[in-house]
Amino acid sequence: MAARKMMTTPDIRPINVSSIDRHDVSYLLSPGQESPDAALRESVRRYGILFPPLLLEKDRDRFVILSGRKRIQAAMEAGGADIIPCLVIPGDSPPLFVYTVLLEHALIGGSLSPAQQIAFFSGLLRSCSLDDGLPLFARLGHPPHKHRLVELLSLRDLAPAALTALHHGILSLGNARKIMGMAPGDQAALIDLVTRLRLGGSRQQKLIELCTELIMRRNEDLRTILQPFLSGQEAGQPENVPQQAAALLKWLHNETFPRSSTAEQEFNRFAHQLELPANIRILHTPAFEDETVTLCLDFPDRNALREAWERIRTLV
Repeated sequence: MAARKMMTTPDIRPINVSSIDRHDVSYLLSPGQESPDAALRESVRRYGILFPPLLLEKDRDRFVILSGRKRIQAAMEAGGADIIPCLVIPGDSPPLFVYTVLLEHALIGGSLSPAQQIAFFSGLLRSCSLDDGLPLFARLGHPPHKHRLVELLSLRDLAPAALTALHHGILSLGNARKIMGMAPGDQAALIDLVTRLRLGGSRQQKLIELCTELIMRRNEDLRTILQPFLSGQEAGQPENVPQQAAALLKWLHNETFPRSSTAEQEFNRFAHQLELPANIRILHTPAFEDETVTLCLDFPDRNALREAWERIRTLV
C-alpha cells in the first residue's frame, strides 16, 4: 500500500507573468472579476508585490491563480517586470489541501464576504465531501453543522446581480434568503431598486415583502408591476433619493393593500375636516379592524391635565 503523500507548505518561486493563466477563473471567489483600486496600484508600482499571490501549478509553464488576482493585475499594469514572486502549490496536491491553503491565504488581512464563502464551498464540494468542508466552515466562524453549510450553499442559485449585491454588503444575508424564490429577472429588478434607492435595514426588508406579495398575487414579473410607478416618476417632478424611496414604498403598500389605503385616505380627510388643534389628534384601530376612534390630548404636565379634567369629565 502506497504511503500517503505528505503535505508541505507552498514554495516561493519567481514566476514569469506569461506563464500565469489569468483567463482561468476556476478559483475566483468574487462574483465577477474586480480591478485593483488606486491604492493597491500605487503600492505595487512603488514597492512591487509585498504579499505574494498564491498559484496552483498545472504544468511546467502554466499556473492558475488561486488568490491574489488583483495584485497580479496591478503588477502587470505597472509594467517593468516580467517576473512576479509567487507562492506555488504543486499540481498533484489533493483538492482539500489546495482549498485549505487558498482559504488561509485569502483570510490574511481580511475576511470573505457571504458571496465569496458561497463560491469557495461550491468549488470545494465539487471534489470533496461535505464532511471535509466542515472544518473550513468552522474556520470562518460558523457552527460546524452540515445543515448550516447546506443552507449557505443554497444561495449559489441567486441571480448574479443578487450575488454581487450580497458580496458588496448591499443585500443582507437574511434578505438574500428571502428572495431565493423569486425568478432571476425579478431578483435583478429588486436589486436595481435596492442599489439605486440605497435601501437597507427595515426598508429593504419591507421592499422585499411587498414585492414578493405583489408578484404572487398578480403572477406578473416585477418590472411589469413597477411600470406604472416608474412612468409616473419620469413624468413628475424630480425627487431626491430618500423621497423616491419613500414614494416607492408607499406606492407598493397601496398596491398591496388597496382597501387599507382607501380607508387611510378617508380617515385623513375626516381628521382634516375636524380642524383639530396641534395638541389634539385622533387615531384609528390597527388595519382599521373596526370603526373605533381614539381621541388623544397632549398636556404640558400633570397639573395642566388635572385642571382640564373636571371639564373633560362632564363631556364623557
